[in-house]
Amino acid sequence: MQPQQQQNRRPNREEGLAIANARKAARARRTQRIRKAVAVVAVAAFIGPFSVIYVRMATGNDPALANTGAVASTASRSPSQGTASATASAKRDAAASGSGSSGSNGSSSSGSTSGGSSSATSSPAPMTTQQS
Repeated sequence: MQPQQQQNRRPNREEGLAIANARKAARARRTQRIRKAVAVVAVAAFIGPFSVIYVRMATGNDPALANTGAVASTASRSPSQGTASATASAKRDAAASGSGSSGSNGSSSSGSTSGGSSSATSSPAPMTTQQS
């Protein structure tokens, strides 16, 4: 019955301190391992996507420049939209001039003068066509 008594006995102070130091060392190793793993994952999470983007830009595969067809079709539609807005502006000016002429003759001349100056400020700038 000697072996059972040795297993059940409590360690003395020195043995207890040695066990505690071993546990603290194991905890410190585990903490360092977790910290290193988190640092490696964080660096990899940054370098991975950044390197992919960098390589695409360095080779000239810029996604912002890839849709040149969409930009060209938008640019080709812009003049027609500008013409439509100019036409609508001209119709508004004509309607304003027409309503000013329905009043007395004195106010119609001043109304057309003020209408003429407002149409000059509200009319769109002259458009140039893109030649390619």
